[in-house]
Amino acid sequence: MKNYPHLATRLYGMPLLIHPEKAALIERVFQARMQGDHSLALTEDGGETPAERAEREQARRAQAYAGIGLQARSDKPYALTNSGIALLPVMGTLIKRGSWMDAMSGLTGYDQVASLLDKATADTEVKAILMEIDSPGGEAAGLFELAARVIQAAAAKPIWSHANEYAYSAAYALLSAAEQSYAALTGGVGSIGTIAMHVDQSKRDSMMGYSYTFIYAGAKKADMNSHRPLNESGLAFLEGEVQRVNGLFVSHVADRRAMSAEDVQATEAGLMSPPEALDGGFIDGVATLAETVALLESQLRNPGFTTGTGMAARRSAALTQRKELQMSNKKDDSAASATQASTDQPKHTDAQLDAARTEATTAGTAAGTAAGRAEGVTAERARIQGILTHAEAPSRMQLAMSVAFDTEMTVEQAGKLLAAAPKQSGASALASLMAGVKNPKVGADADVDAGAGKPKLDTASIYASRRASH
Repeated sequence: MKNYPHLATRLYGMPLLIHPEKAALIERVFQARMQGDHSLALTEDGGETPAERAEREQARRAQAYAGIGLQARSDKPYALTNSGIALLPVMGTLIKRGSWMDAMSGLTGYDQVASLLDKATADTEVKAILMEIDSPGGEAAGLFELAARVIQAAAAKPIWSHANEYAYSAAYALLSAAEQSYAALTGGVGSIGTIAMHVDQSKRDSMMGYSYTFIYAGAKKADMNSHRPLNESGLAFLEGEVQRVNGLFVSHVADRRAMSAEDVQATEAGLMSPPEALDGGFIDGVATLAETVALLESQLRNPGFTTGTGMAARRSAALTQRKELQMSNKKDDSAASATQASTDQPKHTDAQLDAARTEATTAGTAAGTAAGRAEGVTAERARIQGILTHAEAPSRMQLAMSVAFDTEMTVEQAGKLLAAAPKQSGASALASLMAGVKNPKVGADADVDAGAGKPKLDTASIYASRRASH
């Protein structure tokens, strides 16, 4: 039981980034062990010896890495593919330090993952790193430091991640820290949230005859003690810590997946299937581990893929792609909202719709007729004015007036006719009058003041009389 008090400090009164059901299972097993009940296993080793655990891990690798060409090496702490990809396992419940629980399987320390990451980054035979993740999450302490090291290491070598099968909570934080993230179709990702537990064992203490007296300095010193109920001050502190850590988690995911914090929070810490996660932009693809390795190998064959410039370009391209996906999803959501809004509009009877159509048609016809009439008058005035003021009109005014008022010739057609006709021998009174007025300013755009005191040609009256005679 020497490790149980230490584990209690990790389990209670601290923010955890872990699948809630897994947290509850660990808590039940822990309480059973504290009470001397070993029927529930705290770990998954079943009392294995180191040699037996090594054999089981080898069997697991053989199954998990089926279809992947591996180098037959025993000098490295990670599997290495023939193409130079280091496969870093991130398995089980994640804790800050794992060395003090080396004998217990089912737990992985962030320090252990960091050590493997450092060795793979420094290994000249390693061309890229693929984190193979299968974890329900774990402690918040130490997580974001490891995620930052993953991001930093990606400046030296390509780092991808794969959920094989699950990457929940803290494990998803590590999954999203990589440049590209994939998940097996049968797996799951998400649980982007934070939880904390406090155990109040005061009733059990009383049943067992224990009565604890606390002597302390500082009003909040004993707030989180499990031998008494959680008071308001302790509750406020724990809630504050949960919100603070969750803010770090949300910001990390939003930055790595190029989405808004609101979009991340909108998941409400729910679990996502890989297709759902892909659609939401939380992973980059759905594939088996072998398929992900093959995809990374194909990228390694591209010139410049492993250079610093190439990796920066890949990161920028990945962010752009994710932002475009988010924008596309938002547009789809907007269209769906608009469709829903239209379906939410009040319903009308067929009679009401027919009456509305008739009213709209009548109003539209009247408006169209008025507009067409006004447009026709304006156009006709412009045509008459154009003919009567044509350069060939002054010496052929009678013909010009006849063409303007008795035909529907355009200005261009009338001009050709006037040019071909002989000039009149004498100017008529109207011609003389027209010759004395530089611009009669007829039409809708006439300047009223410019012709003040001068005779004007009332083309509107002429036009009206000509139309009445037809």
